Amino acid sequence: MKLSLLPAILLTTTASIAQAGGFEAQTLDTGFMYEEGAVLTASTASLNSNLTEANGAKILKDQNFTSFSIKSKVGPLDVGLTTYRSGAIQMSGAASPTLSPNPIPNADANIETLTALLKYDLSESFSVLAGINSDKLGTSVISTPAGRYDISSSSGTGYLAGVTYSRPAIALRVELRLQSESDLSTTTNYTSPTGTTPFPSPLATSLKRPQTMTLNFQSGIAADTLLFGSVHRAKWGATPITVGAATTHGQAAINNSFSDSTKYSIGLGRKFSDKISASLSYTREAGVGATDTSLFTISGGNQSYNLGVKYTLSETTSISAGYSRTEFDDVTITGYGPASPVYTGNSANTFGVKLQVNF
Repeated sequence: MKLSLLPAILLTTTASIAQAGGFEAQTLDTGFMYEEGAVLTASTASLNSNLTEANGAKILKDQNFTSFSIKSKVGPLDVGLTTYRSGAIQMSGAASPTLSPNPIPNADANIETLTALLKYDLSESFSVLAGINSDKLGTSVISTPAGRYDISSSSGTGYLAGVTYSRPAIALRVELRLQSESDLSTTTNYTSPTGTTPFPSPLATSLKRPQTMTLNFQSGIAADTLLFGSVHRAKWGATPITVGAATTHGQAAINNSFSDSTKYSIGLGRKFSDKISASLSYTREAGVGATDTSLFTISGGNQSYNLGVKYTLSETTSISAGYSRTEFDDVTITGYGPASPVYTGNSANTFGVKLQVNF
């Protein structure tokens, strides 16, 4: 039995950006590595945010994402490349390098990742994955009540390793993979709230993309019906963001820690005809709970409802569309008196389209 589906969670983002559990945007999709022969995919997604603070100000920015994947057979190996945005902090708070009573940061920071993959089939049932992640932090700007931080771009690399068990007759596939952390340490130019630059040299800045472990599974459970899901664990607790040192830079120094995060997803896919298939899925990621002290926290957790539809245009070409609605758990940021941010009843909608060509 062969059932080819595109779950909506694979072409949309998690929308769980800039939480205390980290700032992960998109996660690596290895599904194209299991296609027969050569394949090329291109996808785009648009996140429309309705995440506001209690005063009505929109805090999570709207965002657009574009990803590409290509895979070919080279002897006994499947060789692939894929791009995605692995991290993002996109906030439109009112804090600025001038004195302001609003403590919510204004942030523009993205991490783009290029992953090179190899897959080798040990047998019909077992295969191994290996790869290298190349992560690129773009030039970034973050403004807080403590001042403005202009962060220089930087690059880092990490490895990937995984193993897969398959039973093609029932569309069973279980993949377990590990991605190592990636060091993106750089430097930051600091401007005080009064507009001065009190430090003669840039501040040392530590930032890492965390180690992650992902379990993906799928299995046919009836004719033309697929059960699929995933568990994704990110070790954000081991990767705080630090800028400068408190002993040298006083209140200008930053030491922002995160909590490890785990995201669960479960869904069903159905092939209705040779041309049309669809999927429904649910995703849940727990967060910090009802209160937190970090100004970069914008929700206490989130859950998403995802819909995907795939239409086969020809034997070699298909197009897919997906929709994801994310609902954010309420959270109150404490420690800032009457100006403490409160986030309640927030959501985001993500729409995506993917084109796939097999050749």
